[in-house]
Amino acid sequence: MNFNRRTFVETTIKGGLALAVAPHFGFSAGTFQKIEVLNPRNRVPISLIIDDSTCLVNLAHFGIPQFAEVFPENYKQDWR
Repeated sequence: MNFNRRTFVETTIKGGLALAVAPHFGFSAGTFQKIEVLNPRNRVPISLIIDDSTCLVNLAHFGIPQFAEVFPENYKQDWR
């Protein structure tokens, strides 16, 4: 089946509606199959987020001369 955004949203809405009206027709949560998440190699995957602040350190070198060009009255100090 070819999935694009429209068919994905349509399928998701239909599934959500089916789950919402299921209790009204006598279906309970026990009649549905249990969903279990299996991690690869039975381990929990991790992610490493590195927050590099180099751009903030160099803001005086790169930013202030450009700001002083646009707003000369606000940036009179020497950035060095």
